[in-house]
Amino acid sequence: MGQKFYDVVRKFVVKNADFKAFLGLFISIFLLWLTFHNSGLTISNVRLDREQVYYFTASIGVFIVSVWVSSIRAKLVWLDRTKNLEDVHTLSSLIVGGFYNCLLPGNLGEGMRAWHFSRKNKVPFSRSLAAILAEKWLDAQMFVLCAIVLYLLKPFISHFILYSIFLTASIVVILFIIYNLIRRSRVAEKKIWHLIFRFQKTGRFLYRLYSHTGAHLQGLKANEQIARYLLFCFVILFLNISQFFLLLKAAGVVAPVCSFYTAFLAALSMMIIAFVPSAPSNIGVIHYGLYSTLIIASRQYGLMPDSVNLQGFALFGVCVHLSYVVPDVLLGVIFVVKERRVVFYS
Repeated sequence: MGQKFYDVVRKFVVKNADFKAFLGLFISIFLLWLTFHNSGLTISNVRLDREQVYYFTASIGVFIVSVWVSSIRAKLVWLDRTKNLEDVHTLSSLIVGGFYNCLLPGNLGEGMRAWHFSRKNKVPFSRSLAAILAEKWLDAQMFVLCAIVLYLLKPFISHFILYSIFLTASIVVILFIIYNLIRRSRVAEKKIWHLIFRFQKTGRFLYRLYSHTGAHLQGLKANEQIARYLLFCFVILFLNISQFFLLLKAAGVVAPVCSFYTAFLAALSMMIIAFVPSAPSNIGVIHYGLYSTLIIASRQYGLMPDSVNLQGFALFGVCVHLSYVVPDVLLGVIFVVKERRVVFYS
């Protein structure tokens, strides 16, 4: 195993294998238990009939298509480096990153995705990681738009998930304003980075990330790819909603809760779930988060779920988790073996 690979693993895994990792594991176990306890779902009840298996299988197919579309969208960020998108390899990095997200806590698979992309495409690691940050930054702004649409579709009710969506969207808006103010004021920008440079190597690395992220965003604008990028965002959102709708069917959730609105609410909730400290693959956090999301949808439709409904809500969380883990692991194993020289050797 190459020294560079070892250094990245040490930075992203060893340094994070501390209290935060144990906290994430504890939260995951507790929330997984809470989901099964509150819903009354048992391991023996986690089963699907033939029709439900068809819906579940179809959801995995939709997820794989969304990964492929995401890989095409990711290429657009690199148009400032090349005019030929065929020269930019993103699909294998996305799959490798998804695989390691199933193995490592705290979404550290994103770091592995950046590492693989830097090796595969022969670009600096900081620039590769910055491209992912640029994607997340644009996704965050898309999240704000989706949150507005969500609150226009159904009445707001008091629940921690809806409050979390509102809080996250508000933070994104504030950060967007701050970022644009800093970018327009060179004096303020220099003063801020002068303070951060006191952290020496960390400060310099953060500046490279900031600089490369800004360059990627400017590249999208200079190459007139913003509209095209947003189009891919909407396609991916539609695929995500379709995936969740199929999984609602797979879990046996009935109308009116089984709807595209509920699938849309679940898609937004997943963006919040990704930030919660957890064990690998967000186990437990996904289950309880989506179980709670369906309870919200029931209340918005004026329903009080009974024990059978609650078990279906919990089964939905199980199905969603498996719909990510199964393809991420199976495809990940294939691509890690195929790309072993890129991943493991200098």
